[in-house]
Amino acid sequence: MGRITASKAHDVLVRKATTPAANLVKRIAGYSTYDLSKKQSVKWGVDHEDECRQAYTNHQQNHHLELTCSPCGFFVHTSHPFLGVSPDGIVNCKCCGTGTIEVKCPFKHKDVTVPQAAKNDKNFCLDTNLTLKTSHRYFTQVQMHHQLPVL
Repeated sequence: MGRITASKAHDVLVRKATTPAANLVKRIAGYSTYDLSKKQSVKWGVDHEDECRQAYTNHQQNHHLELTCSPCGFFVHTSHPFLGVSPDGIVNCKCCGTGTIEVKCPFKHKDVTVPQAAKNDKNFCLDTNLTLKTSHRYFTQVQMHHQLPVL
């Protein structure tokens, strides 16, 4: 069964009424697929996900009480099974409770710092204040994590 997943939600959100929905529906339903695992950028992201999650955990442990961050799987919305999310981790601490983490390791910016990428690439997901841009597809993805009862 096809689902609107967090990574596809932005495409659904921004689709114009004048744009034929057929290709988007095929992608959501799983009829239009392609193997991303061989793409260098995808391999880079997957290869660095654990390292990035650990760096996040190490940094946040200085600011939270008994913080843990664990990898997790795919979650289907119990009331709306056509919606699903697969966060990159479940974060938990005694001071803030439980939440999710979405890790991004952009191959395009592997040789620059995050502030440099934010300053020099208008399409980067963060603005120069290092805040996630509300117009970016990653913002929609993270919002889906918050809307589905995954915890």
